[in-house]
Amino acid sequence: MIRVTAEPGRLTVRGHADYAPKGQDIVCAAVSALLLALAERLQEKNLVRELIMRPGYVTIAMRGAEREAEVIKCGLRQLERRFPQCVQVEDKGHFSR
Repeated sequence: MIRVTAEPGRLTVRGHADYAPKGQDIVCAAVSALLLALAERLQEKNLVRELIMRPGYVTIAMRGAEREAEVIKCGLRQLERRFPQCVQVEDKGHFSR
């Protein structure tokens, strides 16, 4: 299962969806695409405080990026609703700070 923890100024994602075999997992691909888009946008705008990306783990600490983060969080929640056995989102508050 992919576990997302959304905290003010930070998004942490752990695990794998296990929806399908590696390389064919549409849930993992969707989560990865959302996180890669967020990371790229934050880097373009120089809003990254910390970025760690490795297989099965991503953490993005940001500043002044509430809008961008909320869009990604919305996408992750949609995946959670569609694939509840694969994605769990824990929201610990708004991203602003």
